[in-house]
Amino acid sequence: MPLFKSKESKYMWKQSFLVMFSIFIDGISGSQMTPYLPFLVGSFSFIKTKDQIGYYAGWILSAYFFAKMFSAYIYADLSDRIGRKPIIVFGNFFRGVTTLLFGFALNYTWSIVWMGLIGLLGGSIGVPKAMMSEICDDDNLSRCMSFIGAGWHSGAIFGAMIGGYTSEPNVKKGSLFDKYPYLLPNLIAFVTSFIGFILVVTKLNETLENRKPICGKKKKKEKKATSSDSDEKELINIDNTDIDNGLSEQFEDSNNENKEKQNITTKTTMQKSEPEINKKKDSSFFKHLKEHKYIFSIVLLYGFLGIIYKWYDMIVSISVILEPSQGGLNFVAKDIGNGNLSSSISFLVVQILLYPYLAQRITPMNIYRICSALSSILFILFPFINLTYNVGKGLYYTLFLLSFSVRSILCSFCLTSTFILVNKAGPTEMNSRINGLAQVTVAILRALGPSIGGSLFSWSVTTKRKFPFGHHFSYLILSLLPLCAILITYTIPKRFNIIWGKNNSKVKKLNKITEIINDSKNMNTKNNTESDNQNSKKNL
Repeated sequence: MPLFKSKESKYMWKQSFLVMFSIFIDGISGSQMTPYLPFLVGSFSFIKTKDQIGYYAGWILSAYFFAKMFSAYIYADLSDRIGRKPIIVFGNFFRGVTTLLFGFALNYTWSIVWMGLIGLLGGSIGVPKAMMSEICDDDNLSRCMSFIGAGWHSGAIFGAMIGGYTSEPNVKKGSLFDKYPYLLPNLIAFVTSFIGFILVVTKLNETLENRKPICGKKKKKEKKATSSDSDEKELINIDNTDIDNGLSEQFEDSNNENKEKQNITTKTTMQKSEPEINKKKDSSFFKHLKEHKYIFSIVLLYGFLGIIYKWYDMIVSISVILEPSQGGLNFVAKDIGNGNLSSSISFLVVQILLYPYLAQRITPMNIYRICSALSSILFILFPFINLTYNVGKGLYYTLFLLSFSVRSILCSFCLTSTFILVNKAGPTEMNSRINGLAQVTVAILRALGPSIGGSLFSWSVTTKRKFPFGHHFSYLILSLLPLCAILITYTIPKRFNIIWGKNNSKVKKLNKITEIINDSKNMNTKNNTESDNQNSKKNL
């Protein structure tokens, strides 16, 4: 159940802003090194030519996402036990510290070490997403999720801007920033993380009810779960044609499970320990995944965005610094920063105002399909900007800036759509773990994106082959991935291809049925517990 009603007067803008700001910080830390990373790698003593940069830069970025792969689900599971707020506080603090330390890295080894620790200790974006879904309901879901997309992408854009504008500053020789030319953008990222840490500690409210300690025993007061006669009559009178097959099967399965539980007598144990309860919760989560395999398709949609856009960002940042004869535009870090600056204003306006409008007229899944198809076209066309280099800087620079804006909008719309689908993939109590599973998946694929894309691009440039195996080759391979993602959307049940909101009668029916099923489960569970206790007393 959401904590706050959908009425604008009662909507918790303050809480939504704090969650969005935490995601904004994560976007800064994950992107501020992108503009200067090729130059940082180029300063290493073992790098002889620019052709080698893509391979080693890709592995540094991959270290971040490999670490996320191991930590994302752990944070999600912990947030279900101790609450959302402690995980967000932990992530904001240690993300800032490790990002600052990355600024002192001057060799390849320490760059990988600190980048891995940023991913390992920086928390998980899945926890704030689960928290946002608990703040809002279906009536303002698209708006809330657009805040998440706006938060992360504005952070990514702002991070790339500070990385491009503040790296290698013009300072006196022998000063701190002369010795560590890439420290300043990391210092700014640290300051924003520390501000977020203070705000979350003092202002953010916990949204998870009935939190449990990590260890030890703590008795929890049982809430009486009652089901009114009107709800039962409504459930009986519901037409089967209005109920999705998957939801009706879920209701039948829950009734069968409850009947089986009633026929089983308990053993002589009066109470169950906390670890046993946690094991049952874990087993029910994995059982839910087995019974609803479409969740893996939804999670994979999110993962595909990770590999697609990290692949694209990596090869763009490498290709534009190359000579025009190699397919590049002879850019410097500040030019990449200009690209992010040009896309920031248009992106924020479009994301916050246009996406909620479209989501009420086009389903999130259809938005995902359309934007994925447009992304594929963008990837094919981008390397041809090099052909306009001799025409004049005004033309190719304008096309470059325009491509940045289009990329940001398409990626943001796809991400926001997957945020909605992921948070609707299962029951509310499983939101955080499903988000954690999604974060593990996207971390794996994001780790593969820079390494595969960078290595493939370096190979295509060093071999000096002609089209399509020249500098276009990595872009052409990349353009196939959004088309694969579109195919995956057709494996997801049609009930998810709807417009979520109060004006949709099907959504209202689905929510009502789900609420009745949950009440029925709670009542049967309580009755089973009471009967088990009575049987155990008789046995004693």
